[in-house]
Amino acid sequence: MDWKIRPMTVEDGSSVRKLWENSEGINISDADTPAAVKKLVQQIPNFSLVAEDPRGAIIGSVLGSCDTRRGYIHHLVVCREKRGKGLGKTLMMEIERAFRAAGIKKIHLFVVSENEKVCDFYRKIGWTTRQDVILMSKKL
Repeated sequence: MDWKIRPMTVEDGSSVRKLWENSEGINISDADTPAAVKKLVQQIPNFSLVAEDPRGAIIGSVLGSCDTRRGYIHHLVVCREKRGKGLGKTLMMEIERAFRAAGIKKIHLFVVSENEKVCDFYRKIGWTTRQDVILMSKKL
């Protein structure tokens, strides 16, 4: 294992954003501004993690949040060079541990429907696709 996982800090914002921008399959939205991510990390600090290589470069991240009942994974990203080595799975195991410690019993995440490769990854680590709900959104 050539990485270290630690809590995301507000100082990580630009490196994490760069990682997102250099990754395919991630839907970066208006809610993902550096200011919004900074606010999330400050207000809900226990549910966002980064993975660093031995030089301290950020090679993976998971951005999460929760309300009083459910956890949410907003983005999981691993740099191309580290994919397939267990880093994504490790980040998810660590974030799940944090949610469990906070008493959260269920976690949700959203995947763009045509991103089947990512859906397969999540299924392999125990996630299921829900057929009983329809996602509805409204822009404010």
